[in-house]
Amino acid sequence: MNKAQLWERQTDQVVSAELLPEMTPEQVVQNGERWEKFRVRARARLRRKRAPIPEHDHWDWDEKSHDLKFTAYRCLGIRYQDEVQGLMMISTLAVEGRLPVHKG
Repeated sequence: MNKAQLWERQTDQVVSAELLPEMTPEQVVQNGERWEKFRVRARARLRRKRAPIPEHDHWDWDEKSHDLKFTAYRCLGIRYQDEVQGLMMISTLAVEGRLPVHKG
């Protein structure tokens, strides 16, 4: 098992989790659908408080899952208590850094 750590908000503790190195497009879509009801409630709560909506709120995991058909993309997940708690899409292409220290 690939190990990861998460901060569990309810207990204010760091807990052990499992890193999932290869999420399938189907798993990505399923998790996006599962999270949607939470996103809707969170969005409504933030609007009532006139708080900013998180930058990632517009992410469409169904749309992102299509990128996984290309070898240039991978999706990693973190599972805790038998549920995926987070996903991260990454590009495996080499990209030149933008900071001056990366020149050359």
